[in-house]
Amino acid sequence: MKLKSIFANKIWSVLYDGDHECSFDKVFNEWFDAEYLFDFLESHKVLIENSETWGRYTLEELVEMIQDEADSFLERLEEENDFDNEFHILSKNCYEINLVKSKAYGKTIDEKPSLLRLYAIKIDVNKYVITGGAIKLVRTMQEQEELRVELNRLQFVAHWLKNNGVEISKEIEPLIEE
Repeated sequence: MKLKSIFANKIWSVLYDGDHECSFDKVFNEWFDAEYLFDFLESHKVLIENSETWGRYTLEELVEMIQDEADSFLERLEEENDFDNEFHILSKNCYEINLVKSKAYGKTIDEKPSLLRLYAIKIDVNKYVITGGAIKLVRTMQEQEELRVELNRLQFVAHWLKNNGVEISKEIEPLIEE
């Protein structure tokens, strides 16, 4: 596993062993791929139909909503100077000081509800390591398999960073892929 710099000295993304692209690139590529989105939404039709929020939309409308949200999300991240405005502590019961599990929404807090999430470990003020992302169709992460995978990745990457001596961003340099 290595890290790839996304936004110089502020945002890095995990490149998992065996993957050809880092987590950041992978999720955004999926979110812009209409065929991937139709397949994903079709396989989650029951969750969508049982959702008060998303059940009223057709798959075509949801695909368009996801792509629009991904476009504005990426634009917002590219323009952002203070990523602490974008990322929020994942759990209200978090008492950690270093390597805090965090999430960013596809829409701003004022524009909710959001379908998209980026998951990251906060390693310092305004500095994050992206571990993955997902389309969130349910209220809690435990209700959707892909979100449970993202929870496991957050835990795995936090341990990996700690085991490699990363407690703050100054210690991340040896893990970055050239």
